[in-house]
Formats: sequence, C-alpha cells, structure tokens
Amino acid sequence: MPIVEILQCNSYQPEDLRSVASALGSPQSPLAGSLNAGETILIKPDLSPMWGHHVEAVASAGLITAVGTLASDNGCSIVLGDTRPDSAWHLWHRVRGMLFDRLEGTITGRKHSTVDPIYRAILNLKTFDRLFDRTVPQLGECPVSKEELEKDREELFYGSTGMAAAATACGARLAFFELEGFTDCTPAAPRFFNTVPLASAAASAGRTILMPKLKTWGANWFAGAVSGVFTLVPAAMRDTYQTTSGLAGMYGEMLADILGCLKNRPAVVSDAIEGLAPEGKRFRPGLVLVSDDCVAHDAVMARLLDIDPMKVAEIAAAYRAGSGEARLERIDIRGTGLEQARQIMTRARTEAAHG
Repeated sequence: MPIVEILQCNSYQPEDLRSVASALGSPQSPLAGSLNAGETILIKPDLSPMWGHHVEAVASAGLITAVGTLASDNGCSIVLGDTRPDSAWHLWHRVRGMLFDRLEGTITGRKHSTVDPIYRAILNLKTFDRLFDRTVPQLGECPVSKEELEKDREELFYGSTGMAAAATACGARLAFFELEGFTDCTPAAPRFFNTVPLASAAASAGRTILMPKLKTWGANWFAGAVSGVFTLVPAAMRDTYQTTSGLAGMYGEMLADILGCLKNRPAVVSDAIEGLAPEGKRFRPGLVLVSDDCVAHDAVMARLLDIDPMKVAEIAAAYRAGSGEARLERIDIRGTGLEQARQIMTRARTEAAHG
C-alpha cells in the first residue's frame, strides 16, 4: 500500500525545515525505501514560472537541500535538474539567430528548393544534441559552444531560483536537461507515445524524486507531481505534445507514458508550506506532503483542495495505466490526518481570498 505522509511546517525558517528533515530521515518515512546506497537519485523540482512569478513558483531551496542531503547521507549520488521553459527558449532563440546570421551571404541567389530545406532544418532542430552533432551540414561548425550555453544556464536558470546554492549544499550535480540530451524510451504500456524523448538524466537515474510547488488555478486545477513529469521532455516539443494530446483527449495518457519510461515509480516531496494562486495571491497551508507514489500524492493533494481525484485527467489516466494508486481508501495516510489537513488547507485559502 502506498504511503502519503502529511507534515506540518509553519515557515521556511531553518528550524522548521530541520523538523521536516528529521521526519524525512525517519525509518518510517515514505522516502525510506527510495534511497539505496550507490544509486543515482534525480531530484526534479518544478521550476516552471507561474503568472509572472519565478523564484516563488519553485519548491523551497531549503527543502530541496534537506532532501538532497538525506539522499547523500544514504550513499546516493545526487543529480538536481529540470528545464524551465523560458530559460530553454532564450537559448534556442539565441542559437537559431546565430544560425540564420551565418546563412547571410552564403546562399545569395539560390532557389527556393535550395534555401527552404536549410531554413526548415534550422527550425526543426528540437534538441541541442542534434545541433552539436551538426544536423545542418550546410552551416558547418555550431556558432556557439556547449560551454557558453552552460554559462547561460547558470546565470539565467539555477542562480535565480536558488538551485545552484542547494546543489552546493547537498553535493548534487546540476543538470540542465536541454544540454544533457534526451534518450528515446519506450513506455511500459504505450497509450499515446510509441517512444518518448526522455531527459537522459531521468532515463539513467535509479530513482526520481519529484518536488512540486503547490500552485492552484480556479476550483479544479493544481500543479501536481504527475503533471511535473512533462518537463522531462524537450522544451521545443512541449507545445506540440500538449496540443496533439489535448486534441486526442489523451493529455493524461501522455503524462502516464512519460511516467512509464522511468525505471521506478518516482517519490514525491511537495512544498505546500506556501501556495500560489492566480493574480499573485499567496496562501499558507504550512504543509509538506511526502510519498513513495506520485499518483497517490496527487490524489491526496486533490482531496485537500476539495477536488475529486478521479476527475483530474492526469491522476485518472496514471491510475488506469498502473502508475500508482488514486483510491484514497487504499492509501496509507500518515502524520496529520486527512480531514485535519483539508481544514488547514481550506482555512488558508479562504483567508488569502478575503485578505
């Protein structure tokens, strides 16, 4: 039976986070079976911005440090990574601009039949590893080095979110998925994808720990752990995947396929100490949810938000795909009781709405 532990944490102050870290390190913690000595653990926060927020939309660096330190103390090798869409698109915009600049003067007077394939080849580059493999031979050597892009990654991505400091504190290696490359993987039970271009850092990890930040939209949507796996695919392909899966009514199945490419079911430590709602509103439930099953985690979080878990597409699809448990009566809920935690969540959201 999967476990979801609901911990109370009133603030991001070090003393409160130390209390959470102590609970995470308990032999009874849901993480206890997920950290095996010698194994590589990918810690994947959700670094997607939300309604103009950037740093605020990210799980606490202190909480990430606590999880990374626990994994390191258990003899695991730690990788900390994600790809925030805006940072990836900045790099693509820069590199494609350089590629088009390189074309100037080299194809003057050429016919459409010659120019169009080169133009399309540049636009169709979806991953940086193809770029460095010189998929567009007419352009010769890539005009920007991987080392230069790595520098941009540090400045635009990790530094502003506190991830660089968290990695240093727990001894993790930083991984920017776009530059690390992607591995074609076959889902355990394909539903939407035949193959998934999965971030190589995730494909090679023995276990992934998802660390979503509580973000809500309206009465029936929240950013859960299952939806967080979407950033394991290339940024340049996400619009296409989201649109086509939506047209097919298969968005949840698409996410289940990504989950089905991971070696083991991911664990979850979610930051609901402070939540974000539309228009910059914040609310403070003061909760941290820990689970060995990302579907079970999302089912419990949905209930705390007064949402029927089986009416959330990604939860229902992941459950049907066998990626985890969504029936609350079959989840071992520990720590703060479900009803008490729901009341805490409701009170926090109500106070924020009227504040």
